[in-house]
Amino acid sequence: MDCERTPFCIIHNVSNGDIGGIRNVIASLCSATVALASTNTAGNLLLEGIQGSCTKNVLNGQSGGVDFVGAITKQKICVSGACT
Repeated sequence: MDCERTPFCIIHNVSNGDIGGIRNVIASLCSATVALASTNTAGNLLLEGIQGSCTKNVLNGQSGGVDFVGAITKQKICVSGACT
C-alpha cells in the first residue's frame, strides 16, 4: 500500500477481541503511518514492512502507549507500552 498526504494512513481501532495485521506499507507526507486509537485493544495488531518518511510510523494512542519512529522491518506488536 502506498499512502501520501494524509494525517494518518491507517487508523486501527478494534476492541471486539479480533486481531489484525498490516504489512508492506510505504507512506510519506503524513503525521503517522499507523495510528492506534485509545480504545483499541492492546496487542491485537501485527505490523511488518512499515516504512516511509512520515513523522512517526506508529502513533500509539493506547493507554501508556509509546510512539514508534523507525522503519518496521520485522514483525512487531504494540502492547500498551512500546511496540516490540
